[in-house]
Amino acid sequence: MSRRDVVMPLEEFPTAHRERIAELVQRPDPPPRYINLGHPDDPYPLAQIESRAWWEWHWSRGRDPEKVRTKIPARVRQAVIARDGHTCQLCGGEVEPDDVHLDHIVPWSHGGPDTAKNLRVTHSLCNMKRGAPVEDPQYPSGVLVE
Repeated sequence: MSRRDVVMPLEEFPTAHRERIAELVQRPDPPPRYINLGHPDDPYPLAQIESRAWWEWHWSRGRDPEKVRTKIPARVRQAVIARDGHTCQLCGGEVEPDDVHLDHIVPWSHGGPDTAKNLRVTHSLCNMKRGAPVEDPQYPSGVLVE
């Protein structure tokens, strides 16, 4: 049984809450997982509750937040490195073998698959600086590396 089966149906939430959740779900980045209770200026909240918007954001993208992220298969990783070599596909610099990161062109958090067409070699720093934008100017939506 998944968490979605046991939580209060969204239709039972007050209208204002449903509208706020719908607004947060439409954003490209997920809302915070926890909501702090207490005075906003207090660095130590009285309590934290899980955000329903955080769950809905993931569910609306076909993701189960409770499911553990699997590693990129070794054969896919090897194919991407063989195709791109040790050249960062974001900055063009040479990538040391111990600094190779595989970047999802269509971010994994937005439904991008772990396929060679959707992955490229990058420096760890270039990959982390990029984050998970919905659209990369170098690769418009849907255009994947061949």
